[in-house]
This record gives sequence, structure tokens and C-alpha cells, in this order.
Amino acid sequence: MLGTPGYLACLLRVFISATVADGWSVLIPLAGSMGLALLFYPRAMLEVLRPRVALFGIMLMIPGAFWMGPTDTRIFGIWVSSEGIGIAMAMLARAIAILIAVRGYVHSVSVGDMTVLLEKLGARGLGFALGVAFNSLPALERSASNAYMALRLRGGFRRDKLKSLRLLMTTILVGAIRRSEEIVVAAEARAFDPDTPIRRPIGTGRADVPVALVATAAIILLVLL
Repeated sequence: MLGTPGYLACLLRVFISATVADGWSVLIPLAGSMGLALLFYPRAMLEVLRPRVALFGIMLMIPGAFWMGPTDTRIFGIWVSSEGIGIAMAMLARAIAILIAVRGYVHSVSVGDMTVLLEKLGARGLGFALGVAFNSLPALERSASNAYMALRLRGGFRRDKLKSLRLLMTTILVGAIRRSEEIVVAAEARAFDPDTPIRRPIGTGRADVPVALVATAAIILLVLL
């Protein structure tokens, strides 16, 4: 139903609208991102249910409630800032909208299609770099989760938490570099050259043009509002 141009239009629509939205109007790109995810990649909605999203929201709410505006509301006997809470909630809505869009795009578009599409737009070499970066995110996430669990099973984070955190970050970084190197080696083995144009069609779908038009209209409408 949807091809590479359509998925790119959805991603750009969510990213641009989430960036330009002001105040509570940020709920519009959030609703749009969720709607697109339900239509074309429902599994992306699972990102909202992850504990780290809730933790990120708490980390935004705490400074927002106490330091981003005058404390004018009392909750459970504690004076907080309603303005700061609103700002924090808008920031969280932006982050969730972009997170869902990126997750759906990563799992729906291949490195090859992204490379060809951006080359047709005149960005030779950039498509392969962005494709590797986007498609490395799921593998990097799995690697980070496995490294964290392995470190905990070996007694990490019990005594010297700073050292354990340093070891975890080093492991994640090395894993990301190894993954990127494997992709580059595989591309070289297939005679890939960023200076040579790729002559093959990209994956397209019947809904690409309507989705692109709707995405453009939504961005224009949000900017005018």
C-alpha cells in the first residue's frame, strides 16, 4: 500500500509538524503520528508502552513542575507550576510523536531504498549513511539491552555504579561500531560505491501520492494556525 516515498513523507510530516507546533497544538502531530502508525505499522505504537518512555516523562515533569514557571497550583499539598507542567507535557508529546514515526520508518524502509531515493533527490552518498544509521537503531537497542542484562547478571550496578555505567556505555559504543563496520563490509562485498549512481527502482505504493499530499496539507495548515 505504501512505498518508500510515502514512508518518507510520513516521517517528514511528523518531524516538521512536531517541530513547528506550539503549546497544546503539539497534540495534532502526536495524533497524526499515532494514526499513521496504526494504519501502516501498528507495532510502532508499542514504543509508548515501554518503561523508558514513562521514565523520560517523569524526568521532564519534575523540572517542569518546579522550575519552568511560577508555582500556582497545589497537588497533594505541594505547590507546582501549571505552566511548567504544560511545557513538559508538550515536550513529551513531541518526543513520542517523533519516536513513533522513526520506529515505523526504520522497520518499513530498507537501506537500499533510502539510498536510491536520496540519490534521486541529489544527495549522493547521504542515503547510504542515513540508511545505515536508521537501520542500526533496532540492532543497537537489542545490543544495549543484552549488554545491560549481562552486566546485571554478573553483579554490575551493585557496588561501583559509575564503573558499571562506564562499562555499559563502552560495550554499547563498541557494538555500534562493529555493527556499522559489518554493514560497510557487506556493502563493499556487493561492489557498492557511493560515487556510482544506483540504477534500480525504489519500492513505491499506490498510496504514496495521496499520503504525500495529505502530509503537505497538514504541515501547511499547522503552520498557518
